[in-house]
Amino acid sequence: MTLINAKIDVPALHCTQQWDLNGIAANYLWFAYAFGDVTTINAPQPISVFVPLVSNTRALFPNLVENNQDIPIPADVGTFQANLDDGGADLALLGVLVVLFAQHDTPDEAIAAGYDAYRDAAIREFNNFVKVHGFVRPTDDDINQIAAAIGNSVSSAIQSKLSVWQKLFDFQDTLIGHFHKLFIGSELRAGPTPSVVPLGLPLLDQDVFVGGRKVGHQHHRPAASIRRGAQQGRPHRARVQRARDDLRLLRRGHGVSVGQGAHIDAADLRVRRAF
Repeated sequence: MTLINAKIDVPALHCTQQWDLNGIAANYLWFAYAFGDVTTINAPQPISVFVPLVSNTRALFPNLVENNQDIPIPADVGTFQANLDDGGADLALLGVLVVLFAQHDTPDEAIAAGYDAYRDAAIREFNNFVKVHGFVRPTDDDINQIAAAIGNSVSSAIQSKLSVWQKLFDFQDTLIGHFHKLFIGSELRAGPTPSVVPLGLPLLDQDVFVGGRKVGHQHHRPAASIRRGAQQGRPHRARVQRARDDLRLLRRGHGVSVGQGAHIDAADLRVRRAF
């Protein structure tokens, strides 16, 4: 059997222009990787979703980033690798959703609740779409609906951890925007030799409005690639075991993040707004 081996790598986000604090901001990102293939398409949940196990997402990134500066992205969250079996019929899917936030006064407990909700909502919304439509590319309207549903779940979870005082007087973390990319079927097909090509994540380039008044402009450009190649036979089971080991490590109290990226076999197995 020939498997498709695909690896997504997002090592940095270049911040050309920001609006917070005269071009200096504390930004952080959330990742969700979605994948499925011929072995999962008829399962109760045809899409597997990997959201990196992180106890404090904001601690992964620099406190202050200026204009024309890169935000380095740790491989623990910015790298994902999967082995997919398309069954010879292009029945395989791999995608990534990256959400960019600006850090302000939201407490860690509330952000952690939002991150948990992000994971659950991504699993729910991605699977709901595929159950109805199959392995097809969503339209812009579909994407907006999925993003809104995930955003509402995250916002509700964060709000539930805030006091009335915090809601009224603190400046909560804000959603800057999101990037996403989806590869389906032949787009994942391996050539005779492995290849690395730009991932094609779009720019985030938009004006910023507060209270209906334009307060600035922001421009962010992700550096990202996808590697595609063929692998003969079944992947080594240790790669799946490592993901399970990561779960145990997190329960034992390891901080920030565990594991070096992720490598998972699909057969074995989330416009700026204030919260």
